[in-house]
Amino acid sequence: MKKIDFILVLEKDTIFHYLRDLGFSDMLVSGRGQTDLSTRVLLRKLRDHFKRIPFYCLVDANLSGAYIFSTYRFGSEDKAYDSLCLTVPNLEYIGLGIQDVPEENLTCMEAKDLKLAEKC
Repeated sequence: MKKIDFILVLEKDTIFHYLRDLGFSDMLVSGRGQTDLSTRVLLRKLRDHFKRIPFYCLVDANLSGAYIFSTYRFGSEDKAYDSLCLTVPNLEYIGLGIQDVPEENLTCMEAKDLKLAEKC
């Protein structure tokens, strides 16, 4: 039986396939850009089963990525009553932060971005 060293949650399905094709596959999970209920339940069950291994999350360095990470880690507003069953409190963020993006590549937030920022 293969030892699992960590579980990596990926926002993008393309990154999931890329890493899998490279043989980087201890345990990869992708919600395909969404924090769907099935993925959240699976992650919580894995967390409950593998108590000692770290969980990492790699998402885009934007508001959507922050929202996806926070939903996996802290839960969502619409499923607040189920947050204990649908979260991974020890999930750690890895990847670029907003401070890593060059200032010339930053853009102003649009109305949809501001609405999403209020949810985070």
